[in-house]
Amino acid sequence: MDIVDQVKGKLRIEDIIQADGWPLTPRGRWRKCTRSGDGGLVVDTQNQLYHWYSYGEWGDVIQWIQYGGTHRAKTDFKAAVEEACSRANLPLPEWSQKEHTARIAARAREEALDVAHRVFMRWLQKSDDAMAYVASRGWSISQDEPGEKKRPTSTAAGALLGYTGDGSAAEIEEMRGEMQLGGVELDSPAAIAILGYQGDVLSWAARHDVEIKNDEWVKRGSIPGMIGHKRLVYPHIENGRLRYLSCRSIAEKTHYNLPEALVGKKRVYLNAEYATAAEVVVLCEGQADAISWGVWGYAAIGLCGVDWSDELAEVVKRHKTVYLAVDIDVTGINSAWRIANQIGPTVRLVLARDPDNITFAPKADAAAKMIEITQQANNILRGIDGASPRYPIPDKLSSFQRDDLVEDNKDSNDLLRAFTQAGIEADEQNRLIKSLLDKAPMYVEAMTAWAGAREGAERDEAVKLAVAVIGRLDEFDLSQHKGRLAKILQVTLRDLERMIRAMSGIIEKAQRMGDPTYTWGGYVDGWQIEYLYDIDSDRAMLAWRDPDGIVDSGPGVSINGRYFEPSPPNDVLKSGGVIFPSALGDKKPIRELVSYITMYLKSIYLLPSDKMGRLIAYWVITTWLYDAFETVIYLRAMGSAGAGKSELMRRIGLVCYRTMTANGAGSTSSLFRSLERYRGTVYIDEADLQQSDTESDMVKFYNLGAMRGNPIWRTVEMTGPDGEKTWEAVAFQTFCPKLVAMRKEFRDDAVGSRSLTIKLVSREMPELVAAGIPLTINAPMRARAQALRNLLVRWRLENWQPDIEVDAEFYDMTISPRLNQVAGPLLAIARDDPEQQAEIRMTLRDYYAESILSKSMTLSARVIEALWSIWNYPDKHKECVRVDEQGNNLIKIGDITKMTNEIMNMMNMMNDEEEEDDDAQGQKKFKRTELKAQRVGRIVRDELQLQISERRRDGFFVYWNEPRMIGLATKFGINPADFGPQPEQPRAIQPALAVGGNGDA
Repeated sequence: MDIVDQVKGKLRIEDIIQADGWPLTPRGRWRKCTRSGDGGLVVDTQNQLYHWYSYGEWGDVIQWIQYGGTHRAKTDFKAAVEEACSRANLPLPEWSQKEHTARIAARAREEALDVAHRVFMRWLQKSDDAMAYVASRGWSISQDEPGEKKRPTSTAAGALLGYTGDGSAAEIEEMRGEMQLGGVELDSPAAIAILGYQGDVLSWAARHDVEIKNDEWVKRGSIPGMIGHKRLVYPHIENGRLRYLSCRSIAEKTHYNLPEALVGKKRVYLNAEYATAAEVVVLCEGQADAISWGVWGYAAIGLCGVDWSDELAEVVKRHKTVYLAVDIDVTGINSAWRIANQIGPTVRLVLARDPDNITFAPKADAAAKMIEITQQANNILRGIDGASPRYPIPDKLSSFQRDDLVEDNKDSNDLLRAFTQAGIEADEQNRLIKSLLDKAPMYVEAMTAWAGAREGAERDEAVKLAVAVIGRLDEFDLSQHKGRLAKILQVTLRDLERMIRAMSGIIEKAQRMGDPTYTWGGYVDGWQIEYLYDIDSDRAMLAWRDPDGIVDSGPGVSINGRYFEPSPPNDVLKSGGVIFPSALGDKKPIRELVSYITMYLKSIYLLPSDKMGRLIAYWVITTWLYDAFETVIYLRAMGSAGAGKSELMRRIGLVCYRTMTANGAGSTSSLFRSLERYRGTVYIDEADLQQSDTESDMVKFYNLGAMRGNPIWRTVEMTGPDGEKTWEAVAFQTFCPKLVAMRKEFRDDAVGSRSLTIKLVSREMPELVAAGIPLTINAPMRARAQALRNLLVRWRLENWQPDIEVDAEFYDMTISPRLNQVAGPLLAIARDDPEQQAEIRMTLRDYYAESILSKSMTLSARVIEALWSIWNYPDKHKECVRVDEQGNNLIKIGDITKMTNEIMNMMNMMNDEEEEDDDAQGQKKFKRTELKAQRVGRIVRDELQLQISERRRDGFFVYWNEPRMIGLATKFGINPADFGPQPEQPRAIQPALAVGGNGDA
């Protein structure tokens, strides 16, 4: 057991405070100091906390010893624990360096929050606007006298609320001064979370070992603080320790949570009435709801957007009776339904107004998914209503007034405001709330009513779900409620018992397989598993292909005695940081998928050409099978600021395999870890890093990531079996498709040499409007992309293999090696479809012909043409080609230069590309810029990569390499046969006209 827990288990805080000379009232939970002039010292014996309201001070027994109001000098945490051990007759702790360092770091965070919170509490008392806002929520702001069961303070003070102020220079200076006085380092992460930061964010993060995940901080060179913005501050206190602070604007409906990178993950909110020993607890959405339940005398937990977890489930299990206060909106109802299922069948559902009077209507232009979600919420409400007796709170209390508007109650705090505005006394409020809780239906009742109201095939599936929930009741609860549940479900009791037995057998079979294995997908014992996630309903599922080739989907799948379930959705998925398919689409051939993707691209971006759109569609297809091949090619958009490269890559990313976003200025360690987990396509925006040499992390990522089996190594902290911390080398995957938006090349061209490149220029508004191109990613675009992802995941499951071999015959000798990295895998996939292979080849050849047009106009192309002319024309071959002692054919650089100049002069004359001048005799002549042998030599050596001999007495020579020359001709769009003797064309013969003497022909 932790030494602090041992101390708190031995020492009662009320005994220590009285031993220090502060007498307390003898009975009750709330025990007030009886010495006059002590400014409201009160001890909560249930939670083992003290509150000294006049000093804005509170804490547990360790903090009492450490601070103890203003009557004693402050001591540090280590000394306070040692003194507490002496008082508890416990041996003094042996502080190891590691333990001491870890505790100091944790205490540094808590102390920074403690100091800030004490200042925020003072600021609340000074602000008339903030206090008026608190009162408007239905919370008392005047002090009450204590009783044995009544907390001796106002709601505001009891909840230890604070206020962030207006952000004035004086407030910032006051906070800095208080932190310095409290020994808080002003540049520590927790202090920065309060004060903010201006400067080099990455350098600061490196000094404090902080992983920056918010790229905007880096771009702006600042981290936002908490001071100002006129926000109410809620302290999140657990076991007497302040663990977190959250805020709510008093002027707008906005919330603020401290950054996870600086103070850790956001936490649930426990109200002032909460105690681990409380028999009854209410779970609710937010802090204001939890405080309102405290007004009525109930322990409450505000979930505050925290994901359900095993840790939270253990907290809830401590309490005998659990209520779930449901927010009355579409999101709140659907979310509460999922949470209730995780808590268990006997959790009771509480609404702030009569569900019989509530129906949600989707907006007129709502997407099909939103309509479905809205109807789901309405069905749940009907289920809750069907399971409920008459709603106990009068209709006149179903709304409250906010400013000049009357609003329907949405949550528990709205109900409190309705009570307060109607002048309902505390005792009557408590009576109504008790009646509301007594009549609240259990989740199992609401689920059964929901299923009983369904019809047809929908009812069959709903009944299965309801019976599964009924089967989770313990034996006593089942005996007590099964008659009523059968009636609600509209079946006989015997039929219900039969269904429960059948469902029990299914569940027992699954349980024999052991605990579920959570997965993001992968290849397991011949099964290919894919992860599905619907961001609208926050629901994850699995899709799979079994060894017999059967494709299916569901909430989980059993494989050789193991049951696999989708990993619970995390914040990355919920925020759209990684994009998954949402369901298993229909089976479609590759030609249809390419057409669908091409049409999608044409509707969302004005591409340079139609051929480019079709090529991108083929590249997108390859991302869905990239891990079946040895290499990948990247897709890169280049252009100046405003050219739309980032927007194009984002929109293409919507249809790629598991696209995840990584900004070029962000943390590489988080990128590597995320890629190791999700193994999808990486979109890198604005990747022209300022210091992009071959040693930088991102350049390594590009260099290594185009081929399988090239991990990047990092050292990470690990905990050994003995609990000791060690550092171990860990390999992270880099192999994946990449979408890259760049302004300019890296110095070592790490991306360009591995990419298909799209050169973009800015488009004007008339062009975009005429083409119907949306300026932003909108809901219809997202819905269309999701439908495509669903089709593509089905295609992946139908076609994926651990290793798809690309035969040499699949490579196309008429296009570049880079395009063959796309062609090879696609032709391998379409190996049994010659028609599709022909379509793939035609698309890539058309694109290649278009892309090499500019290359065919370069000096390098003229030099290649000169080499082929010398080789193909017999007279030139005889004159210029030599054979050395080893039988190698050589061509002199000077001869190549001469032939190159002749070709250029001929092109100038034929195309009239040179300006014409009159010479002194009035005759016209062409300007000529002769290439020199030195320039041609550099082109041959550096650009064409042909071998050049050592200098001989008559100059330098090029070694003729026919395979290389054929490859160069292909690369530059040159037909070697055009540079040599041409077959003689048949002449057109003009028939002779014979003219006779009499004029007859």
